[in-house]
Amino acid sequence: MLNGIEDEVSLDDDEAYEFAQSLWMEVLSTTNSKEGLFSFIEYLDLIRSKAKGFTYKIAESPSHMLTCGHNKKLLGVIWQTATMRRNFELFDDYIGMDMMKRGINTLLWPYFSVTMYDEMSKICIACEGILCGEREDMYQFACDFLGAASPKRPLSEVKVVAGDGFFDQELVRRLGFSDACYIADQWHLLDSGLEKFFGRSGNELLRGHLVNLVKAESKAEFDSTLHAATFMLQNLIPRNGELEAKLSDFAMRKTSYATYLIEEIPGNRGLHGNACSEQNNWSVISHLNPGVAKGGNTYCEHPITLIKDLMQRQKIRTMKTNQLLFGMCQKMRVELGRLRNEPQTSLNRDLIKAASLLALPSYERYKRSAERALRDLVLHSNIDLTSQHPHYVIQSVRYPEAPPRVFQSKEQRCACKDRVRELDQCAHEILLRGGFDPSYFI
Repeated sequence: MLNGIEDEVSLDDDEAYEFAQSLWMEVLSTTNSKEGLFSFIEYLDLIRSKAKGFTYKIAESPSHMLTCGHNKKLLGVIWQTATMRRNFELFDDYIGMDMMKRGINTLLWPYFSVTMYDEMSKICIACEGILCGEREDMYQFACDFLGAASPKRPLSEVKVVAGDGFFDQELVRRLGFSDACYIADQWHLLDSGLEKFFGRSGNELLRGHLVNLVKAESKAEFDSTLHAATFMLQNLIPRNGELEAKLSDFAMRKTSYATYLIEEIPGNRGLHGNACSEQNNWSVISHLNPGVAKGGNTYCEHPITLIKDLMQRQKIRTMKTNQLLFGMCQKMRVELGRLRNEPQTSLNRDLIKAASLLALPSYERYKRSAERALRDLVLHSNIDLTSQHPHYVIQSVRYPEAPPRVFQSKEQRCACKDRVRELDQCAHEILLRGGFDPSYFI
């Protein structure tokens, strides 16, 4: 099935990549400084006419901002290949957005991408482009394009949007992600965001407390750290009311950065920020600067050249993904053969069902959970004296002192971290449901 997915989209992408390469020199040879801004539009038009899976959109200044006799001003371009579209359809639960402020094109427009992790925890892209600056209207333009170009997965189905300090929960909603939670990138926050928010002196004074607030793994830890920081500020002579207000404001934003709250967000995948975008940005720089010291950039090319090189990079990534998927399918065939040749215990029969449908990473996760359910958990059924309906109690044999998990029905979803992280079937649900349930897997 996974090979089928890649086979379905790779032909269109290969046509786009090869056509982009063949057109590159021809279009550049006809480009002059006066027509330079328009040449890459023609370039993308030609690619789109050749590859039906390829689409793009040009950002232009709104008509009401123009004066009489002036043409519209180009503000950027964004594109999507067929593979990118399928990436978003499959892995859009957790996305990252960012603009890389490196001068990698002659217009000095930042590189933009919407990125995700696939089932192998490898970076994949939903769309990319170059836009005139990190502005809300440019993010809105990009998100509108993504929604229109990927109609099978509405933006409202995205569960998590990760980004830097430019975003907040309200902006994420305005961009079209109506049901998504915003997660601030913890690395950016600790590296520069705290100083930007509190100022240099405030950050230095509160640094230890602020780091503990970000990394708090429980409500009790967060509240005790906040109380200690507040107490310290209240005992300063003279008191700094502005800094106290900033601390209170920062605490109110905890849902976007506190580790213990991020881990409660459905589909968080165990991530604490926008690592997918950061890794993709470094990958772009590395591809455009072969042989240059890590992180260094000497690349600054015409937009046509940049588009060609970015599409070549996407082709390489697609080829590597296909190779990994092929290897995963081979491993799943070996696992299925092993299971069928072993004694047909209840566990093995259940694993055969899972291995017949799941990709390798999901199957391995399920297998660990199924073994844990058999080894470490026990299920009790009790009658609720008030409603006379049965409820189900799952107790850990390994940790009998741990609070049990109580379910009012066998269809009730579990709220444990394992289930919330990946949104598939945890050990508790496997025991409750009596084995593999394909409807629990996205």
